[in-house]
Amino acid sequence: MKKIIFILLSFLNYSAFAQLQMANRCNVGDVKCMFQFKEFPPVYTYLNTKMPMSSYNAAYSDYEGNFKYFSNGQYIYNHNYSKLKNSKINQSSNLWNTNFAGVGMPGLGGGGFLESFQKDSLIYYVYPTLEIIDSLKPGTNSGTYSDLMVCKINLTNDSIIFKDSVLASGVLQMPAFVRHGNGTDWWVVCPENGLNNYYIIGIHNDSISVKKQTIGKSFGTIFDNGFGWNDFSLDGSIYVRNHAYEGIIVINFDRCKGELFNPKFVKLTKTEYFQGAGANVSANNRFLYSNTRNTILQFDLEANDIEASLDTVAVWDFKNDPFQTDFSMGSYGVDNKIYYSTYNGCLSNHVIDRPNLKGKACNVRQHAYRVPVQVSLTQMPIFVNYALKAIEPPCKE
Repeated sequence: MKKIIFILLSFLNYSAFAQLQMANRCNVGDVKCMFQFKEFPPVYTYLNTKMPMSSYNAAYSDYEGNFKYFSNGQYIYNHNYSKLKNSKINQSSNLWNTNFAGVGMPGLGGGGFLESFQKDSLIYYVYPTLEIIDSLKPGTNSGTYSDLMVCKINLTNDSIIFKDSVLASGVLQMPAFVRHGNGTDWWVVCPENGLNNYYIIGIHNDSISVKKQTIGKSFGTIFDNGFGWNDFSLDGSIYVRNHAYEGIIVINFDRCKGELFNPKFVKLTKTEYFQGAGANVSANNRFLYSNTRNTILQFDLEANDIEASLDTVAVWDFKNDPFQTDFSMGSYGVDNKIYYSTYNGCLSNHVIDRPNLKGKACNVRQHAYRVPVQVSLTQMPIFVNYALKAIEPPCKE
């Protein structure tokens, strides 16, 4: 997979300069590289660091693309890969008492660093914590997150103001992040696993607000096992949630009020564990992409019957590099493309060239580019669109 994050260079009124904040991503494993997506294909640099890293990761760079912070779910590191003082996080997780303590936290994504530069040059790091649950069988909550936490960092001196402050508790899925409609603050949306309950958290300059909204389809006791992928469209108006077994929930989002509305459900039964968890919306907001391990699927969100618009736009060619290069999860890219990772620690990665186009005209290219170190599904970082602007006309506060 691309342990990397891909930045988009120009879309609507987005700033390519601002998107350099997502330029840097580091892979996991014994041999580590820093990938810079300032151009395509990405530039990489081998790193001389012993920083333990499993699949949990989050990174933040400044507006010029200079690497600033990284977290492996256990500590927060600066640009020199040195631990910030008092930066041990996720202390309540019992994973600290296992072998993971020496390799970094497991889990999809690692939260997001959210900037607040109006006052005191602050960064809020919002991150999930995990617990060990032995079973990995459908119908259990194995592999899920428990709490969603926040850490506050002072950029001027790299000091930790507070950490491990709980925003939401329960059996949760991964969070998704979007700019507030005022262009400065943030919204974080985090669903309860298997249920139609959503925590909507406002990160403001002086305060944090938390509310809960119940909307759309509930899956009852059918848990996602933590592998459902949640994300916002690039303009922040659509929130998508892929249930690991049942299908995809598509909900509109009001960036001013912080409210979900107009829920739709796209049924996509996946009968086997690890049958794909991706959910991405094209830059023009028309097409929804998901997948199984062997196929990439497209739905037309403008169709009268979204489910009936299903089109299989790619079938895996069963090639190895060095392992099975099947489809895992997708993420937005430097050029509005969607890039797909693989499950098994491979060197090849897949690309949807023109996701704004219908059917096979979207042009899925398998093995479109290779990376020098093996990366896989569990190394997928959470995308944060720092370049998203304020809504016009302005939000009414």
